[in-house]
Amino acid sequence: MARVEHLITIDTEFSSHLRDLGVTGRIGQEECGALKLAQICRAERVKATFFVDVYGPHAARNELLREIGLRIQDQGHDVELHTHPDGRYDRQRGTMAHYSLSEQVEILQEGKAIFAKWFGCEPIAHRAGDWGANRDVFSALRATNIPVDSSVFAGWPTCRVDIPGGPTNRPTLYEGILEIPPTVFYRRGFGLAYPYRLLSTDGQSMREVMDVIQRLKPRLPLLVSVFHSFSLLEWNARRTRYWVARHEVRKFEQFVQAIARDDEATSLTMREIYEQYRRDPASVLGGSDGVPHSSAVYLIPRALERARSAVRGALVRSLDSHHGLRPWTRSGFRPIPRPTASGVSPRNPERERGAGEEKGTTGSVRGAP
Repeated sequence: MARVEHLITIDTEFSSHLRDLGVTGRIGQEECGALKLAQICRAERVKATFFVDVYGPHAARNELLREIGLRIQDQGHDVELHTHPDGRYDRQRGTMAHYSLSEQVEILQEGKAIFAKWFGCEPIAHRAGDWGANRDVFSALRATNIPVDSSVFAGWPTCRVDIPGGPTNRPTLYEGILEIPPTVFYRRGFGLAYPYRLLSTDGQSMREVMDVIQRLKPRLPLLVSVFHSFSLLEWNARRTRYWVARHEVRKFEQFVQAIARDDEATSLTMREIYEQYRRDPASVLGGSDGVPHSSAVYLIPRALERARSAVRGALVRSLDSHHGLRPWTRSGFRPIPRPTASGVSPRNPERERGAGEEKGTTGSVRGAP
């Protein structure tokens, strides 16, 4: 029987969400953010890797993120470097691909220094925010001694890296860097969604995810799933009201349980995979190329989820309007100021659940015109 190694990755960032919700997921007395994801994994003895965005502009939030990262480490999980440079450099340039090679080297050097100060170790892996990598990223990673990357999302519009041979799920050595791409599959979107989908229950049904895994297991020994620190939340269009996405919590729990109970599966962190690569490169670089296709039938549960969210959002707006109330806060209905640049990350993307991270803005290292 084919054995498979699972690498669960969680991009951990405040993003453009209200206050600290993007990381903490704190709704009332309940937290459904990064720590909740880590706890679900730990309960099943499944390991995960958290890519942490250390480039936030707010000192208090950075300290909160550092504390959460340390607690994640204490639970036996891995933390690595996630680059959203616009938070610390230029708000008009949201991804690494918008910066020159020398600027990318500066960004990574500063990120490594912050990361080491926060977590007591240097990162061995990098993931570009919004999948916004280009070929220069690999030169910058070599220059800053970060040996692993996980930014090449086949078919995603902001990813400007073309791996020879076309879209692939197979790890490869590219420009001297070990590229471990997120696992993707293809499903016709019919204009409703991007056709290339991440292996994730965040936006996909559990049945579709398990179907894709079963089809990949015989030919791909390493499966890389992708989630976010805010994957267990839902929100209205203006990002002024949030609630726990119970169906996403259940799906993530089922996903982790399926890995834990599969006798043919193991879970590894990015650091463990890199150590395995150093011992035996062929064990990581093996597997066949190709991206599996999924049935368009799975668009139906996706459409139903979107419809349910739309109805919930309409009810929220109607209730707010009826009672003359302003947006929902973690302590209930009460007036709060609308989000401003000081209350929200500089990014203001439209999130695409399950396809990629977010659609970032484009635009110019610190002080650049």
